[in-house]
This record gives sequence, structure tokens and C-alpha cells, in this order.
Amino acid sequence: MALGILSAFYTVGWGLLLGLALFFIAFNVIEALLPSWLSKIALPSVKATAMGVNASSQFLGAFFGGILGGQLLASTSTNMAWMILLALAATWLVVSWFLESPRYLSTLTVELHTIQRDLPSWSDSVLDIDGVEEVVILENNGVAYVKIDQQNLDDNARQKLSLLLNQVVAF
Repeated sequence: MALGILSAFYTVGWGLLLGLALFFIAFNVIEALLPSWLSKIALPSVKATAMGVNASSQFLGAFFGGILGGQLLASTSTNMAWMILLALAATWLVVSWFLESPRYLSTLTVELHTIQRDLPSWSDSVLDIDGVEEVVILENNGVAYVKIDQQNLDDNARQKLSLLLNQVVAF
């Protein structure tokens, strides 16, 4: 929408201000939501890597976007450049419309020294509890991450999980 307004009214003062305001509002919302979405879908063992790739991609996108935008503006008219950008944004809107929203999962961190049994069987026991979606054990770091769907975790499952984790599980 912002690019459409900018494309049609970039020569008018109010059109330029309105288009830029809408663009930067949307940009700031996306810049906040994307890392949140990424941290929800990334496996705990690679979450830091995924966040680093995201940050690097943002900077590379700004760099190459500036170069390509300048080339586009130099090789076409201003109005055509806005229309091409609008078409790219509309294409991305269609693609993103079909993305699934990630489920909201809570992550518990468990220190491995508190576990009194061998880790593979402990992990299997934790995964057998309804509401536990994932267990990632990082032996080098001495921790395990347990992802839980609170909607599917009843009181009985919460008690079993508390016993296996050697800590009270309360949300």
C-alpha cells in the first residue's frame, strides 16, 4: 500500500509523507516480528545461528537493495521504478499470505547435572508426556531444552514433567 501511494503521489508533498510513513511503520513492524517468528520455529540447537543469519541478511538486503534500487532508478523512470517495487512487494505479500503461523511453545531449560538417569531414556520419557513437543540435549553446554505446548499440558502431565525435570513446572 505504501509503495502504491508512493508510486502514484511521490511528486505531491502529502503523498510522499503518507507513503513514507506507511512504509516505515510496516518496516518497523516486520523488523520486530520476523526475529520473534524465527526464534519460535528454529530448533533450539541452531537458534543462535538462525538469528545470526537473519541479522546478516538484513544488512546484506539493505546493501544490495540500495545498489539495485539505484540501478533501477537510473535505468527507468521514477514511476516505473515504483511500479516494479510495488509488483515485488505484492508478490511477497501473496507468498507470505500462505505461511503458517508458528504454534506458541514455551521453552524450559534444564541443567543436565540434575538428571539422575541416562540422557536418551530420559529424553524419551519426557517426549512421551502429552504436551511436550521437543527435547534438545546439548551435553557440551550441560543443558537440555524442552519445548512445551501449554494448551496440551494437563495437570497430570505437568506433575510427570516436574518429576522428570527435577523442578516445578508452572505456567
